[in-house]
Amino acid sequence: MAAPLTGLEEAEAARRLAATGPNELYRTRSRGLISIVLGAMREPMFGLLLAAAAIYLLLGDLGEGLFLTAGACSAIGLVVLQEARSERAMARLRELAQPSSR
Repeated sequence: MAAPLTGLEEAEAARRLAATGPNELYRTRSRGLISIVLGAMREPMFGLLLAAAAIYLLLGDLGEGLFLTAGACSAIGLVVLQEARSERAMARLRELAQPSSR
């Protein structure tokens, strides 16, 4: 017959905790809305779209310039929406991955 399972002794558990730290997953700080927007605006494609819109506006083609500006803003909006959803999904997955013990 197998011996009953026993856990670590208090002294051994304290020694391991001091040596390696708690048995936890590292928590990464989630990005806020402003951080996501700024990250999306740093993309080169967004800069190109705004530059093209500025050229259209300087040449006097107001309709094309405004249309391109609206397109660039909607692209940023979609990026922000997707990034925010991804952040929430990753937070939920981290919660599921946390093992619990007694």
